[in-house]
Amino acid sequence: MMDLDKLYAQAVAAQKSGNLPEAELRYREILATAAIPEVMVNHANVLVGIGRRDEALAGYNRALALKPDLFEGLYNRGNLLLEMNQAEAALTSFDAALAMRQDMAGVWNNRGTALRDMRRLDAALASYDRALTLMPGHINALTNRAMTLLDLRRLNEALGAADAALALQPDFAQALYVRGNALRDVGRMAEALASYERALAANPAHPHA
Repeated sequence: MMDLDKLYAQAVAAQKSGNLPEAELRYREILATAAIPEVMVNHANVLVGIGRRDEALAGYNRALALKPDLFEGLYNRGNLLLEMNQAEAALTSFDAALAMRQDMAGVWNNRGTALRDMRRLDAALASYDRALTLMPGHINALTNRAMTLLDLRRLNEALGAADAALALQPDFAQALYVRGNALRDVGRMAEALASYERALAANPAHPHA
């Protein structure tokens, strides 16, 4: 049998190069021999990338059953649960990750999205604010904060948050879309239309703009 270190190197190289089927095969070969939680998480990450989400979730759960404090497993499981519209379970996973590391802006941002999906809007806003305290230029947190402020009908603040995101990346389609919504809701229709058109120019496949 091929040396596990060599197999692992091949799997990582394939994953980094975007050859996910090859990476999946190599990780699976390793796991047939040794139940290594970190490899289980890498394998699950690849399964997410090729659309096998149920298998990926099972992989994260197996890894965390063996090593409950595996930060990457907790964080990535939370991300997958969020994609699968299981916001409450995602929140539990993000909170477990943050119990280990409080300094990860991305986790606070995604935690905010889970809370927003649960319509816990004030808590979501606080989570996005924590992400921005850690990383002021976190464009997704700025945009998500703008969306949450819109939900709370704090329209001028929402517009300001969208503008802050666009100051960092003027062609960020989601921020342009949120800005359009804020402008529409304050009655500035021509400016809203222009913002939607900019969003579509940046991403013609944007489903809402």
